[in-house]
Amino acid sequence: LSFGSRLFISTNRGLGVLRGAAITSLKGKDGLPFEETTCLEAGFENDIWIGTTKGAIRMLKDDWLFIHALEILGTGIDNYLDLFTKIFDHTIDNGIDKKYGGVFVEGPHSGGVYDMEKEFWQQAEVMIGVLDAWLLFGKEKYRDAYKNVHRFVFDKVINRNVGEWYPLLTREGEPIWTHMGHSWKINYHTVRAMIQSIRRLKKIAGQIH
Repeated sequence: LSFGSRLFISTNRGLGVLRGAAITSLKGKDGLPFEETTCLEAGFENDIWIGTTKGAIRMLKDDWLFIHALEILGTGIDNYLDLFTKIFDHTIDNGIDKKYGGVFVEGPHSGGVYDMEKEFWQQAEVMIGVLDAWLLFGKEKYRDAYKNVHRFVFDKVINRNVGEWYPLLTREGEPIWTHMGHSWKINYHTVRAMIQSIRRLKKIAGQIH
């Protein structure tokens, strides 16, 4: 499967990735919950659907889908806790706007930010992700990150006249794009984020009480 500058190859030892003349093999221990890959298919938005001998999973940057895949496969998450910590902490240290709230659009893997605007789908996915982090590790910094993004979404992102989210805002929370229709919103990111967040908050409430 050709994907950007990479060629993904399904093998019986994991997922082979060819970049230029170098090939590497991504295995479960490297952060992907599969070994016996059987087929590959490009998804909708920078993701790959991977067929394995245990079922199908989705490879992308959203950690909560990774966790969900592990739960479905019955693989367990203990081998991936270090990876999750790295992802969660990188997001909090670099992606959360501690001054105005919310999540920045983009930044390099090496750290920092190069686009400080606020797009709807990053807010949606990070809300779920940091709740997972709170459930997994119980650290207050993950709770605080959720409160930060939740407050920004409910104060700035939601257009209460129509009940949908503005697709793109300035760092401070002023709408840049004001159209409400978007193929990745109500039928994908925004409503799902609310449903998944409520489920996790109920779990947390059960732990607290």
